[in-house]
Amino acid sequence: MQVDIRDRERANDPRTGTARTSERADEPRSPAVAAPEPRIRIDRDTKAVVYQEVDPSSGDVVVQLPDPVVLKARAYAEAAEARARPAAHPVDRTA
Repeated sequence: MQVDIRDRERANDPRTGTARTSERADEPRSPAVAAPEPRIRIDRDTKAVVYQEVDPSSGDVVVQLPDPVVLKARAYAEAAEARARPAAHPVDRTA
């Protein structure tokens, strides 16, 4: 069996102005998938800007930048730095 793919390429060529068509008209189409909703928030521990894409149907976070692991590492590092820094106590010098 020999298949000529040149006809398909021409049918999908944007220069010819022809649109892509389904090979079978009776093929069931998949339901429309909702695009993820973008959300921007501020992380309370690190005060960093966090970009999230949320699935509107389930509410699950699909993409998050920076990664949650990175945010936890930043919060840990900032807390360790704060503990290592000497506390500034004013000295009372009265005679």
